[in-house]
Amino acid sequence: MPITTHSDTVERFGGDTAHWDHVIETIFVPAIEAAGFVPVRPSVRGTDLIHGEIIRQLSSADMVLCDLSDHNPNVFFELGVRTSVNKPIALVRDEHTELPFDTSNLNTHRYKSTLNAWDTSSEVEKLKTHIEDSVATCKGENPLWRHFGLTITASQPEVTESSADAKLELIWEGLRDLRRDFTSAGNASAHTDQLNKQQVQRERDVAHEVARVLGVKQYKLQTGFEGADLRLIFPHTPHGIELVDKITEAASWHAFELKHASLAADSLVLLFEDHDPKR
Repeated sequence: MPITTHSDTVERFGGDTAHWDHVIETIFVPAIEAAGFVPVRPSVRGTDLIHGEIIRQLSSADMVLCDLSDHNPNVFFELGVRTSVNKPIALVRDEHTELPFDTSNLNTHRYKSTLNAWDTSSEVEKLKTHIEDSVATCKGENPLWRHFGLTITASQPEVTESSADAKLELIWEGLRDLRRDFTSAGNASAHTDQLNKQQVQRERDVAHEVARVLGVKQYKLQTGFEGADLRLIFPHTPHGIELVDKITEAASWHAFELKHASLAADSLVLLFEDHDPKR
């Protein structure tokens, strides 16, 4: 069955970010125990790896409960492993899942994924019955053999990876993921810093260019001003307003558009909008 509840499916399950864990503990484990089996939970969490220990369990367990919900690719691989050794399975899926192959001759139980408290007892009982029926109909063999007409059985796989090795591999994979995450975060941070430096330089450049047009050396630069990306304040000059066209042209060289020019007391106030696509 799926293990990780991906972010794009959380809303479907009422905001439950650990939905599949809750399915296991609320429905599957009680039903498996009620049917007379000892449940073996998925032992590898938080990874997409399929370890030797999982293969060993798939090839040796008396019964495998296979949840095809959400079309998880690992589950279909594991179903293939179980089928290859021609051993019994009990197939289930939730109400959101339509199977991608013809199962008209297979007994596939559909359960409610809502996990409502008032449904739990009946869901457990129905799944228990399905497991018991699967035991009876499989008769020690895999029903997909009859369905697809398979004739060659795979030999028991030799598992060289111990449970401890699988756990160590999981830890190592987790460390590699963390390293990739930190590297990505560091690269993203460095890229952001570079863009910020470039943005500051562009703002200074346009300010210097407009100051040159006005023939002044002093100015005040403000960013994040309401209604504008850049606000420049220059000392009032006799012909400042008359130079609007030249100011507009100078600003456009740096992808800034002059949106407003006004005289306030002894100052010329210019508001610009930034049109740089990289911003």
